Amino acid sequence: MVATPEPVEAEVAIEPTPGAPRTARGRKRQMRGMTTLTPLEQIRAVPNSGVGTLTGAWAYYINPNGATIRDALILYPNGGTPANTVRNWRKYGENADYYRARQARKGLEYVGRTLDAPGVRRLVEVLQANQEEEILDLEDQIAEVDHDIANSDRPEVRDNQRKRRGQLQTRLSYVRTPLDAEALSAELNEIARAQRMASISPEAMAVFSEMLDTKFAAAVAKFQSSAPSAEAQDASESYR
Repeated sequence: MVATPEPVEAEVAIEPTPGAPRTARGRKRQMRGMTTLTPLEQIRAVPNSGVGTLTGAWAYYINPNGATIRDALILYPNGGTPANTVRNWRKYGENADYYRARQARKGLEYVGRTLDAPGVRRLVEVLQANQEEEILDLEDQIAEVDHDIANSDRPEVRDNQRKRRGQLQTRLSYVRTPLDAEALSAELNEIARAQRMASISPEAMAVFSEMLDTKFAAAVAKFQSSAPSAEAQDASESYR
């Protein structure tokens, strides 16, 4: 008896659908809007910022209109000044003033290659100043989304707006959280210290790690990565 082969279903091309990412990358990007990030997770790491790689001209700037750490602390590929060798200064840092002035004209405030105490203080001030207006704006956006969900005749529009509402609600819940300036400043200063320690050699870090708590060690490890960050580069595009 000859076995009858099972029918093979024809592959159907999936067309782009608003709010329904077709790739793992897209779904991850969508879920980022549904997840509350910690202060450490919100701070982008400078590419090639690990041991012995203090090259390049990446720098942090503060966006005075930001309502979250992610929005307010911008990582931009120009304006920083490498500190390890004269050669790196000539290659990467000689136009730093030009790029800082360029970003200043867009309203961004230069911090440095790493976060520091003055930068932390200014960052917390910006978050406090923008909290109330951000809450009102998010509430307005949610009202618009609810209107679309209730009145649109297109199912795909309603589905997309439901997902967007979840993202907006997550952000609103985060922004509504009372901001403890003292506690946040202390946490951000610890993160800034972790950035500075990221340049320490692995041998020295092996010794230090015995004296560091797990949370601080994880912060140091984040800033020791030498892999370029596509996320950081994407974040800087709108400020070129």
